[in-house]
Amino acid sequence: MNKSLFFMATIFSILLLVSCSYQVNNPELGIQGTFLSRFKLNTIFQNDEYFLYEAKSENEILRIYEYNNISDKKSFMSSKLFFIKSLYRQLNSPYPGQVSNKISCSSEFLPKKVSDDVYKLYATPRLTFGACAWDLIEYDTWMYFKQCNDNEVYIVEIYVPVNQTDNSILENIECVSN
Repeated sequence: MNKSLFFMATIFSILLLVSCSYQVNNPELGIQGTFLSRFKLNTIFQNDEYFLYEAKSENEILRIYEYNNISDKKSFMSSKLFFIKSLYRQLNSPYPGQVSNKISCSSEFLPKKVSDDVYKLYATPRLTFGACAWDLIEYDTWMYFKQCNDNEVYIVEIYVPVNQTDNSILENIECVSN
């Protein structure tokens, strides 16, 4: 009885381990760049809407979202940026008082447009945006929007510890010609 129970538990554990460790190394992407080539990507998530790839180095994190079937890049980017910028909007305080009746973020923490398709943001240790104080911020984040075919859009997020940005991050990300 104990041997069969142990055997079944072992088989179940192996199946669980195999099903939870689904990752594809170095997927074929439609983009390239000097900085990107330093990483070995893993497929973290996929559904009908997008693929998420991630890679980590000693102190940098790279995330690439690959969206397929995007017909209008401009409206797609607008909706993504609207969501991010809404994290920083001024709000009424739930408890207005003598000190402040508004909650707002200093302009130094707001997303900044670096070029047409590149934005600089700050992120927390949990890789979230919207932090408005230096003690909450751990990463400078560079967000690239790149459209490579008529309906394929990439969002590349590069997380680097604050004030440790390597100039190669700022190099262009190019589409790979098929």
